[in-house]
Amino acid sequence: MNMPSAFTASYGLTTLPQVRLMLDAAQLPAAQWAPVMHARMHDSPLQAGDREPLYALTDFMRLGEWLMRTTPVSSRLGLVMGRRTRDTDYGIAGQIARSASTVGEALDSFLHYLPLVMQCHTSEPALHTGAQPRLQMHSLAPYSRYNSFIVDGILAGWFRQLSWLTGRNDAVLAVDIEYENCPHAQELLNFFRVPVNFRQAANQLWLKPGALDWPVVTAQPQLHQQLRALGDELLAQRAQRATQTGRLQQWLAPRLSGQSPTVEQAADAMAMAPWTLRRRLQQEGTSFQDVLDSLRRDTAIRLIQQHQLSFGEIAWLLGFSSPGAFQRAFKRWTQRTPGDYRRHQQVKEADYNSVASSA
Repeated sequence: MNMPSAFTASYGLTTLPQVRLMLDAAQLPAAQWAPVMHARMHDSPLQAGDREPLYALTDFMRLGEWLMRTTPVSSRLGLVMGRRTRDTDYGIAGQIARSASTVGEALDSFLHYLPLVMQCHTSEPALHTGAQPRLQMHSLAPYSRYNSFIVDGILAGWFRQLSWLTGRNDAVLAVDIEYENCPHAQELLNFFRVPVNFRQAANQLWLKPGALDWPVVTAQPQLHQQLRALGDELLAQRAQRATQTGRLQQWLAPRLSGQSPTVEQAADAMAMAPWTLRRRLQQEGTSFQDVLDSLRRDTAIRLIQQHQLSFGEIAWLLGFSSPGAFQRAFKRWTQRTPGDYRRHQQVKEADYNSVASSA
């Protein structure tokens, strides 16, 4: 198995149908899919053979950004993905949802089995019940061209899924989006046909009061239970394949901002003694500090490459005590200062764009 880097594993994973959906949305001829994936998703797949191939979410983001720069779909890529989403693109999670009895049961089941389709370890999607129900996706902040299109794709896909479940198009009252306004805002409005609010606290669909009790038009209770049993088995198999290092990375990723997690905190969250966690990591050829450093290093590189955040902001996001501490660590990791690294990347990007425009 081709093992992922620390950041690759911790940030998230997606599956082949999602990659194909994105290539199709960009209207790339099918004959070009394999060469483009080979050239643009160099860290993937993370597993192959008789198992479903998994792809790093960071590679997925890089491919999406490249498609927006080089195909006519431009910034609308995510919205087009959502429009073209089919229930089969969600794999077994989609089928479990469609066989549920009510919308609430369908969405709750869908989110539970969604890790079989896509995982983002920085936060978790959630269904909020009550008088004002809402379906909330994970946060990808801070935003750039590398990840804002994913918000469009997921929310638009979920909007379509609600139509499949209910047989009607009026389940959603409003849409909240974390990132700022975008060039295709009017197209988002035309698609959702409800208010779309930017710069909000979460990415979410606000549902009509009582919508969670609506019946699912394709309900099959017995099949629903059978599919859930299969989904539980697949989740258990994935958990068994996960290494202790991978589980630690997943726990660490959403807990870096403004703090430096300790081995004691991690061990307590994993229901084991600190010495047990250290021993298991040692058996895998690593240590708690190595995993933390690798995660910080790869996350820092992504943030410097994909965002115009200040180094002080990046230091805080990674849990460093000060910008100076971050800069010293970054130079130790890469033999460059953060400023030198960012300038070097900007020169490479300018050279690439020049070659691409003259081709």
